[in-house]
Amino acid sequence: MVVQPRSRVLLVTTSTGHAGAERVVRSLALGLQDYEVEVAYLSGESTAFDLELEAMGIHVARLAGRRSRPFGLARRLGELLRARRPALVHSHLHHANVLASKVLAADQTVALIHTVHVIERRYRPLRPWLERRAAMRASRVACVSVSVAEHLRKSGWPADKLVTVPNGIDTAAYSSVPVLDLDGEPVIAGVGRLQAQKGFDLLLRAFARVAHSVPAARMEIAGVGPDAQSLAALAEKLGIAERVDWLGFRSDVAGVFASARVVAFPSRYEGFGLVLAEAGAAARPVVAFDLQTTREIVVPEETGRIVPAGDLDAFADSLAALLQDPESARRQGSAARLRIQRKFDEQQMVAGYASLYASLPASPTG
Repeated sequence: MVVQPRSRVLLVTTSTGHAGAERVVRSLALGLQDYEVEVAYLSGESTAFDLELEAMGIHVARLAGRRSRPFGLARRLGELLRARRPALVHSHLHHANVLASKVLAADQTVALIHTVHVIERRYRPLRPWLERRAAMRASRVACVSVSVAEHLRKSGWPADKLVTVPNGIDTAAYSSVPVLDLDGEPVIAGVGRLQAQKGFDLLLRAFARVAHSVPAARMEIAGVGPDAQSLAALAEKLGIAERVDWLGFRSDVAGVFASARVVAFPSRYEGFGLVLAEAGAAARPVVAFDLQTTREIVVPEETGRIVPAGDLDAFADSLAALLQDPESARRQGSAARLRIQRKFDEQQMVAGYASLYASLPASPTG
């Protein structure tokens, strides 16, 4: 017996917003049309994310509480599960994965899928232990990339439960971005949350090197986050503040890419890296550090450039090379668009999860 079409599916996520995991949840909520999909998240404040879902007919539950006090959240999630009676709970991100497993520990009638979105590189020894332990209750553990699956397997997760479902994006939303204008300005775009993981401090230091070799170069950074002030101060210290535009939150990421010649991806670690796919869908080449996940999306010298992790000179040289060779940037961007449309469209991701749902045994331990 499997989770049948039209069954109720509850997507549980830690928070709402416009980060990668939240965008995957949105795509699933709107795309899994053969199931009755609902969404719950572990914070109580409404955002554009859940208001949009509600406007499109998706039931959203806001489990107001603090992640530092999980017992209250567990009680609320348990009450929601008893009221809504889903056939499947599909959780995303650390807190939601652990909490869903705890609440469903004694209930073997509900199938449970965890999705792991990131290869955690911060020193948080309790987190991987808790999540690996929680995975014992899960029917399957979905990994957003081959690299995540390999990392979990090597870390002792139950290998028979690991399934890779690559992330996908709405490629059609970027198809209107024209291919690179050879006469356009030498602009570098960066998009992401302003926090240490995303490496914008490294990008600023690399751009300080680019600024000397490409006098007309500018950089535009779209995003918000806890490091906004310290990054602006670093730009001042490096003498590049007048050449860096801080765009803040931008819902039209395609528009940010449209004005760029190259997209920088300076993350220190990732599980997938949606910005890589989005830049490619917008026909823009990327420069990225050589993370475990990067080569699954970017083909070196064909759709962008990959440099050794942390090598700021190589990162700067690659940015400068693409800025100074718009024909090469245009060629790589065009190739990137074709690759992303072929391999990382959100419809493929949604179909992958629908197939996974349909293959689940009724008993999570089956």
